[in-house]
Amino acid sequence: MKVTNNVTEFIFLGLSQDPGMQLMFFALFLLFYVVIMAGNMLILLTVLSAARLHTPMYFFLSNLSFVDIAYSSATAPKMIADFVSEEKTISYWGCVSQMFTFHFFGCAEIFVLTVMAFDRYAAICQPLHYTKIMSANACIVLASLSWLGALGHSFVQTLLTFQLPFCNAQVIDHYFCDVHPVLKLACADTTLVNMLVVANSGLISLGCFLILLASYIVILFSLRKHSAESRCKALSTCGSHFTVVTFFFVPCIFIYLRPSTTFPLDKAVSVFYTTITPMLNPLIYTLRNEHVKNAIKWLWSRKVSLKKKQNEEMLSILSRVCRYMEGFNHSRVSEFVLFGLTDSPELQVLFVMFSIFYLMTMFGNCLILLTVLSTPHLHSPMYFLLSNLSLIDMCLSSFATPKMVLDFFTQSKTISFEGCVSQIFFLHLFTGTEIVLLISMSFDRYIAICKPLYYSTIMSQRVCAGLVVTSWTVGFLHTISQLTFTLYLPFCGPNVVDSFFCDLPVVIQLACTDIYVLGIFMISTSGVIALVSFLLLLTSYIIVLVTIKDHSRTGSSKAFSTCTAHFIVVLMFFGPCIFIYVWPFTDFLVDKVLSVFYTIFTPFLNPMIYTLRNQEVKTAVIKKLSNQYLNLGKTTPRYPVP
Repeated sequence: MKVTNNVTEFIFLGLSQDPGMQLMFFALFLLFYVVIMAGNMLILLTVLSAARLHTPMYFFLSNLSFVDIAYSSATAPKMIADFVSEEKTISYWGCVSQMFTFHFFGCAEIFVLTVMAFDRYAAICQPLHYTKIMSANACIVLASLSWLGALGHSFVQTLLTFQLPFCNAQVIDHYFCDVHPVLKLACADTTLVNMLVVANSGLISLGCFLILLASYIVILFSLRKHSAESRCKALSTCGSHFTVVTFFFVPCIFIYLRPSTTFPLDKAVSVFYTTITPMLNPLIYTLRNEHVKNAIKWLWSRKVSLKKKQNEEMLSILSRVCRYMEGFNHSRVSEFVLFGLTDSPELQVLFVMFSIFYLMTMFGNCLILLTVLSTPHLHSPMYFLLSNLSLIDMCLSSFATPKMVLDFFTQSKTISFEGCVSQIFFLHLFTGTEIVLLISMSFDRYIAICKPLYYSTIMSQRVCAGLVVTSWTVGFLHTISQLTFTLYLPFCGPNVVDSFFCDLPVVIQLACTDIYVLGIFMISTSGVIALVSFLLLLTSYIIVLVTIKDHSRTGSSKAFSTCTAHFIVVLMFFGPCIFIYVWPFTDFLVDKVLSVFYTIFTPFLNPMIYTLRNQEVKTAVIKKLSNQYLNLGKTTPRYPVP
């Protein structure tokens, strides 16, 4: 039976309705969020750049840092914006997206923490078999299963909640969309759903926590047979890990291992696992971990002349090639050397330009996200898809840009095998998702212009959510298909990647086996998908342009402006992708330059195009900024507690 909802948006009561407290919370949580982003980004860069940290433990730590960045971003930006906003509203589908994202990354963190405990158990209790148990393939499989399990959990959790009808109640006594506060608003019996939520979120939290607790008990008993130095080192590692575990799991168990009953303490408890734990993660793993602390000091203190750096890199490359040609080394490569964009001393100043691009990309796309989330008249399918595009662009620019900027002034431009595979995974995940999302946005514009009378029916809230979920699913399946064969390729000696990040066309050419079949497979997936998708988009725009002729001058101008902005993004993204992936094994000097377009320039241009060329977004941004700063002292609670 079809569910009918009368609610189009929800209203948050937030942490507090007192204006003075809201101003204090704004400053406090803004500081927390900056620390979360900076600290976890520092761990990611350190683990990727320091060869001594290319171990399973730090591979999972970097995964945890990435999860914490995304997990805190699901709730913190909206919460911070609401502290200085008069209307703390979120659209129905914005609420769906927030709940899905929150539980996706939250469950991923649970599984990653569990895998990290297993890693410590294998290292301490099975040291002789550790390298065999925690091989590179095993680490990648465990990380992939964590993400896949989280995707299934989040999908089920969100589906259970929003298949219920919502009639009139729309005030959520919380600062984000979570299961229990939202279920209270449903105008139907939620007993069964409550039980399923307990069985899903509650038992997962409790079960993983008990597994973690059991593993630490086993480790403590095993430490009795070790030397005093080994016991001290193991206790330090496990102590920092268990601190994070306690701060994360105890509040989760308190919230989710009970039916849909809420307490005044719930919002304060939620702060621990949504904000405090992601902030403590980098602090604990740097201040309490000597290896990471030394790696950070070593990373930022290296100052070697450019001439010596170039000579050492050339000698290293030549020696690796010679060993390969002579057949002396048949083991798998443990790390790759990135050539970067250029080795010219005069062009090393590019790191300043790309640092600015990256900061503007993050700021601009965050601004679009906050504007769409907090502006009621932008709660439409077009801007819902635009906000998702901004989220993807932030992720797409983050997978390689920070590492590239760091490599401009580091001596050794190396990346571990696992780090290289992770870059390939996230590149194809986010690009595959963006391709499908751009097609969805084109379909939205086609319906709005060519079928305006049926627009609200065709582009319903359920259809919009389905398009976004389909985009992420296709992106995930695409990247898994790309990595399935790559992981098992033998890499014997050459390890120099002629690019500033790891991508399949340049990496698989280093494999010491025939890659013809894999090349054809890559062309049939990445290349053909990009080409066909671009042709579909081009066809849709031709149809739209033909249809525009029958509209009024005002309508034609508005439609043409919207489609032009969209097509600029499409052209900048698809053009380089098609050029690179349709013939992946032909090297051109322009390849690295073209890679910059779809990894850096397109995410950078997206917020500029959709704000400077779109009057609605531009007006909303200006109005929102002026309201936040000019009316800050006039903020009063407008909605009573239900």
